[in-house]
Amino acid sequence: SILVSVLSLLPNLRALRLKGAPSAAILEILTFLPQLETLDTEYFGAALTRYDDVPAANLRHLTVRTSSVHIQGFQQLWTWIRRLTPRPSLESFTLNAFSTQGESLIPRGFILDMANTHKDTLRHFTADSTQMTLKDIECLCTVFPALETLSCSTIWGQEGVRAVRLLSRLPRTY
Repeated sequence: SILVSVLSLLPNLRALRLKGAPSAAILEILTFLPQLETLDTEYFGAALTRYDDVPAANLRHLTVRTSSVHIQGFQQLWTWIRRLTPRPSLESFTLNAFSTQGESLIPRGFILDMANTHKDTLRHFTADSTQMTLKDIECLCTVFPALETLSCSTIWGQEGVRAVRLLSRLPRTY
């Protein structure tokens, strides 16, 4: 595509905010930008692609914006995000995801998969527009020991006191 061709001419690019690009193109773009550290982009649904190269970029900061209007919601989103960050490098992750089908939850499997790669590097996790159970928040705080900031919506239940105690162990950043 023209977008990929143009961006491939900028191998020293370190930060990119890209709106309106097809989700499948983002994976290809990252193979041409080895110095890219910050990506702010949109996800438009199933990123069907035959492009299987591993991104050259080692993203340190990733922001993903998306919305869903169908019942299957963000089914492919989680795999797509993991493909964008295949090596330990991610320090901050921000997800702005909205659904017309009600509140969406971040799957526990996604948290665990991200921890397999970024457990020692992830310091900031922001997912204000999606919900997490308190058990998933506890899991997040456990599997990311370097976590400094956490911002999310939660479903409050009986396990709330335990989760609050766990969150109180995070270093204060004010």
